[in-house]
Amino acid sequence: MIATSLLHPRVYGLTLTALALVCVFVGTRYTAAAVAAVALTAAGIVLDLPSPMCTVLSGLAATGYLVALLAPASSLHARAVALLFAVSFGVVGVFVSMPELDVTWLPLLAPLGMLAAFAATVAPYLSTKNKD
Repeated sequence: MIATSLLHPRVYGLTLTALALVCVFVGTRYTAAAVAAVALTAAGIVLDLPSPMCTVLSGLAATGYLVALLAPASSLHARAVALLFAVSFGVVGVFVSMPELDVTWLPLLAPLGMLAAFAATVAPYLSTKNKD
């Protein structure tokens, strides 16, 4: 997650990346620091502007990091669904950001596609009933 944001380092992005690295180590004890590490890495990527593939790899690593830390150990299905949709979001993001693609109506479909992907991601959690 942090290594892919270091491919095109600039001063501000490098500072945020160093803070994110500290948060990763603290995140093994406190989950709020793990979330802060992901947020700092995302901010560093925004400031450094790496290639879309580096951004996707960082996003996949961040998703795997947060799922490994925050998801319950018994929910293998929820982990698999989260990682599957993270990969699909990444593939769609790389496809949309290709510079050779010159389709003027594609930005009109992007919000609908993201809404459908969000609904598909949340659907397993909404269909389960409380077993109290």
